Amino acid sequence: MISLDFQQLRPETLLVFTDFASAMALRAFQTKNSSVDGHAANDNFVCISNRRIATVEEMKKTKDKSVLISEDLEVFDVDVHHYFEETYSSGKKTDHAMHNVCLDNTISLYRKEFQKRYNCELKNVIVWTDNAPTQYRCRQNFLKVASVAERHDGIQITHRLAVVDNFKGVHDAVGKDCAQLIKGLELIGIRSPNAEAVFKNCYERLEKSDEHTEWKGYEKEKDGRLKNKGRFGMDRRTVWFVVESEDEHDRLSLRYPGRILLCDRSFVLDTHTGKAVEGTQQMHELRSSATEVPVVHPLKWPASVANLPCNCISCYNNPLNDQCKYIEWRLPREVQLQIKCLHPKEAERWVGDELVHNIDKKGVNAKAIEFLLAENKWKIELDGGKHMMISYDQFCRGKKRLEKMNAQKKKKDARTK
Repeated sequence: MISLDFQQLRPETLLVFTDFASAMALRAFQTKNSSVDGHAANDNFVCISNRRIATVEEMKKTKDKSVLISEDLEVFDVDVHHYFEETYSSGKKTDHAMHNVCLDNTISLYRKEFQKRYNCELKNVIVWTDNAPTQYRCRQNFLKVASVAERHDGIQITHRLAVVDNFKGVHDAVGKDCAQLIKGLELIGIRSPNAEAVFKNCYERLEKSDEHTEWKGYEKEKDGRLKNKGRFGMDRRTVWFVVESEDEHDRLSLRYPGRILLCDRSFVLDTHTGKAVEGTQQMHELRSSATEVPVVHPLKWPASVANLPCNCISCYNNPLNDQCKYIEWRLPREVQLQIKCLHPKEAERWVGDELVHNIDKKGVNAKAIEFLLAENKWKIELDGGKHMMISYDQFCRGKKRLEKMNAQKKKKDARTK
């Protein structure tokens, strides 16, 4: 399946392989008594684009003479991105929240790059990951994929979950470059006590542009050594740092403009009642369907899911088609993911709105007076002065009751007149 993604890579498509490297234990070469190691998380993204045919020429010796042989090669642009974040122990912070911050940044980056480098518009992003339950195979991540239209207009994401125990590759190998660099620097006295220092040292020593790699030159000169590039020969490498507070973001952005990302964990988009996507354990592909943000509350994001990914023309054009010859194994279906709560800024706009809340099967007029981010709920004031907390789903039902009551009142007034 991955080979087919390479062979069928379209000009408007970005192919991404991503995985978290093992948490880096930043142990000092010379430790002190009771010293505690720092840790850094590293999320690696290998991005493939611009499938093309390049011609190389080589001299081949025969018995009588040397002959110039031309050969066509399939080559790609390959970029590697390392996203670092401070973590307190192994396994912490390497979750869906950090992954989606990094993915959003990658999409924003390549929307500009596709226009600049290829003079075309990025439309599709295919993401391959493993099956880690707190990173990729979870309802929070699926909801972020389904709601991509909210953050990146005109982009469709296809998230493919690899077969269990069969997803080793370059996305794992590139993480070792960072670990080996930091370990080597430690041995010569250049310390990396925390993730910020890891980012700084990798930013200064590991980054590469097209000018630092030989592949573009080989392609231009039709050099036979271009064969060594293969599918994953790296063209560029960049380094990023993820922080969790606006103060840290502002401070570091002055020193490293454009390379600092904010992962706001105060609000995480989740499904209503924490409901998982039906058939989560069997699913291996989820594709976003919405082309615009829904306007009917409560918001529900549609997505197409299947038990097996497929690259046939029918599935590419319509993942829910009934023409695919593998349909009995794929079992394609559409799901609706209802959100648990609005984003805080949007939720604040609902403060002051009126509703009719149901108490003991009786409708009581109420008004939202405050939104509490920690609980993702609104405080409402009922007629009579009593206060209570309601969820997003309850608020939506209360608004519908109010609309229904107002409509009934209008009809009654019209009959009276």
